Amino acid sequence: GSGWEELSFDFTGDTGAGVTQITFIFDLGVNGDAGGDADNWTFLFDDIALSSAADEAGAGDGDGAEASAGNVTFDDDAVLYTFTDFGDDTVTLLGADPTPVTNVVAVTTKGVGAATFAGTTVGGSTFAYPLTATDSQITVRVYVPDVGTPVRLKLEDATDPTKSVEAQVVTSVANEWETLTFDFNIQAEGTAALNPSYTFDKVSIFFNFGTDGATAGEKTYFWDDITFIGGSGNGSSTGAAPAFSTTDFEPAGAPYTFGDFGGGAVTVIDNPQSAGINTSATVAQMQKFAGEVFGGSTLTLNGEVDFSEGSTFTMKVFASRSVEVLFKLEGLNVERTVTHAGSGWEELSFDFDGDTGAGVTKITLIFDNGTVGDAAGDADNWTFYFDDVALSVAPLEPAAGAFSATDFEPAETFANFEGGVATVIDNPQVVGINTSARVGQMQKFAGATFGGSTLTLNGEVDFSASSTFTMKVFASRNVDVLFKLEGLNVERTVTHAGSGWEELSFDFDGDTGAGVTKITFIFDNGTAGDAAGDADNWTFYFDDIALTGGGS
Repeated sequence: GSGWEELSFDFTGDTGAGVTQITFIFDLGVNGDAGGDADNWTFLFDDIALSSAADEAGAGDGDGAEASAGNVTFDDDAVLYTFTDFGDDTVTLLGADPTPVTNVVAVTTKGVGAATFAGTTVGGSTFAYPLTATDSQITVRVYVPDVGTPVRLKLEDATDPTKSVEAQVVTSVANEWETLTFDFNIQAEGTAALNPSYTFDKVSIFFNFGTDGATAGEKTYFWDDITFIGGSGNGSSTGAAPAFSTTDFEPAGAPYTFGDFGGGAVTVIDNPQSAGINTSATVAQMQKFAGEVFGGSTLTLNGEVDFSEGSTFTMKVFASRSVEVLFKLEGLNVERTVTHAGSGWEELSFDFDGDTGAGVTKITLIFDNGTVGDAAGDADNWTFYFDDVALSVAPLEPAAGAFSATDFEPAETFANFEGGVATVIDNPQVVGINTSARVGQMQKFAGATFGGSTLTLNGEVDFSASSTFTMKVFASRNVDVLFKLEGLNVERTVTHAGSGWEELSFDFDGDTGAGVTKITFIFDNGTAGDAAGDADNWTFYFDDIALTGGGS
């Protein structure tokens, strides 16, 4: 009890071969109370050595036995592998291969009390993974009970935890061995990136990352052979990359690759909100946990994006509240942010006109950028779903074909601004003069008093037959509706009486001309909206935009 003391434990007469582990117990026979009396129940220890020759036991420099540099196997009896479990109710031990093979593997059991981030750090201070942009791949063999299990691997500098990179892969088989490849060049997140001067000498693994034990139930995972293989899936292979096609997360067991960062956690799950515009079987789930305000995830696409046929991405998103969704093209480092109105599944459009280029194979998603998430304490507000990431093949500026009536079947392209949010949804007011299946929804949130949206029409307007637009509008109160012809920069404002569906007419006699392919809507121009706090008064629907006389 006098501070640091050197204790000696004499095993004369009791020595032998095969000793690779030792056990410590402080104050044997008395229950501890480090939670209530930390001073009396916290002990420090260091420099474990044989007094006659500190190095003869194969224990390295005295900081615990060391595994072979770079790769980890659990079959070498001369190496002592240690495990540090974290995240509650998680235990990792060496055990037998679950298949009829004579092999030692690591066995991790996550109990019902395990946290979403529960995992295990492998002991051994001479790991030296030489990650670079061209040599960035590490494989791990895993044996898991469920298809679609997200497995995360984290590498860091044991002396500086700020130097870390993480990658995540989803399993595609159950109850059989599968080799997962973690490419830190594609998926790397963390302050260290892939700086070749850093030493990544600490490795941690997380099974079923993002799901707690209470939800998953007790699960056991087997793993083996952490191996640095070099190479990279991002530009190191020969031949042209395949072309990107719509990513719909079907089938669930496919190895979708996410690089989560800053508290963001993405997994592929069964669709929990099969309704409206999205009844697909599986979707991606994004949860934003406490971490950085920019917590999110980077998705490796199924090929390189070809922007020759379009520059606008669409993505279906489900949220239970209004939330901004940031969509970034990695490689080009350009991003767009679109607001989800919080009305269930909505199809959002991210227009990268003027910012396209070659080499895009990854996108990054951040929900509510600028705010720290709390999926652990408030799952409803910090859990989002997304699906059907696609490149719209329709040109942003229609060059051929004349405008015809727009009825939002299929959906059109909106450019929202200053608090206005337009989306296409199932018609919630199938009554009166409008019983169509789909309509445009406009919500005006807090922002500029002129918040609204610009709609790209399905062709150029030909005013030779008419100069008057009609549009069906639903509102629950009296409201002014501004209708503007982009290109000509002329506008008309008509008042909706607030009596449900009404057909409004906007007469542009004397102000017509060539080149009109877009129109802009503003509801209640001059007043800031509040769709978040007063949805009834700041949610409007519109449909069937046409020129009188047929719209041609």
